[in-house]
Amino acid sequence: MVDTGTALAGLRSAVDDALGWDLHSCTDQEIVELLVHSDVERNRAEAAQRRVIAEFENRHLAGELGSRSTADAMVELLRVSRWEANERVKAARTYGPGRALTGEVLEPVVPLVAEALESGKVSLAHANVIVKVLDKLPGDIEAAFGRQAQEFLLEQASIVEPVTLGKIAVRLRDTLDQDGAIDRSRTKQQHRGFYIDKRSDGWGVPRGLLNPALTTALQTMLDPLSAPRPSELGEKDPRNLGERQHDALFEGTKLVIKSGNLPGSGGVASPQPCSSPSPRRNFASRRA
Repeated sequence: MVDTGTALAGLRSAVDDALGWDLHSCTDQEIVELLVHSDVERNRAEAAQRRVIAEFENRHLAGELGSRSTADAMVELLRVSRWEANERVKAARTYGPGRALTGEVLEPVVPLVAEALESGKVSLAHANVIVKVLDKLPGDIEAAFGRQAQEFLLEQASIVEPVTLGKIAVRLRDTLDQDGAIDRSRTKQQHRGFYIDKRSDGWGVPRGLLNPALTTALQTMLDPLSAPRPSELGEKDPRNLGERQHDALFEGTKLVIKSGNLPGSGGVASPQPCSSPSPRRNFASRRA
């Protein structure tokens, strides 16, 4: 039995103490330690609230409050956005304890990940990466290697951030499900493509799916051409990354056109430019 009054008083007292820390008197090393460990406790606090949300839902309290769902009730009670409410409810269902029809408390869907969350060692973002890759494993492979996959990815989560963990998780999934990796690769190759939707004002909107080779080739061209270029007076390049890469793509395209190596409509290379440019080259130059 939980004495909520005492529990909330203890929670408030702990937060009050943290807000009252005299940080100016701390050493640099102590500040680093506080930064790391306060994040661990933040993860644990979020895990504690997920338990509350799970119990709130298990008791169907939203209906008692006149709300259609737990998320609706959270929007009203906590004044959070609809997206935030939905994300918290989804996390509580995945990492919080459930309740059987008989009233029996059920362990979380992914107990090892839930335990790591409650320890504060990993963040919710890390946990979501792990669950996502487990969900994409075939049932027989997940049954055989699911626990080992969780243990391995949790170990990695303790030393890398979520984006890197996602890349590791994809490699692990492809290693465990090699047939599926081959099928996914074939499917992507079949859907590769590049299109430009031209607007009435002449602007174009690119769309498509580029294979790894083309992606690498484009990045190799764009990286040097999109580097920031300070003015002659040393002023900072005012363009953002997107603008610089747009201009770099234009520059790279002009270089290809000016090379004279583009094939003609029949697949034959265009003639090299000479002192008297052909009408085709003249047109290309004017466009450039």
